[in-house]
Amino acid sequence: MESRKTGIHWLSLLLSASTLVCCALPAILVTVGLGASLASFVSVFPQIVWISQYKGYLFSLSFISLVFASISQKNQASSECSLEQKKACQSIKAKMPIILIVGWILWSTGFFFAYLAIHIL
Repeated sequence: MESRKTGIHWLSLLLSASTLVCCALPAILVTVGLGASLASFVSVFPQIVWISQYKGYLFSLSFISLVFASISQKNQASSECSLEQKKACQSIKAKMPIILIVGWILWSTGFFFAYLAIHIL
């Protein structure tokens, strides 16, 4: 059961990081004058264009994943560890909030560059 609970945290972290690749990285490269680097990056990894076209789905899926991970974290914090696996359980309980916070930071950064920075910058 613990592996399922940690799996949602890792999935949300992965999806949040993908929002950076699709939206924040290209915006940052162009903002600092590295448009040629972005062009060569896209020529090596053309899938970024496809991911950027479907960024609405990506952000929705990663947001839902982060919400489920947050709910799981809240429920897991109040649960007790079994005596047989107490040390491993406590280690997981200590790491999962950090992974969740990093996921929310990555998602927020990607959201800013995908939707808000267009109007600000």
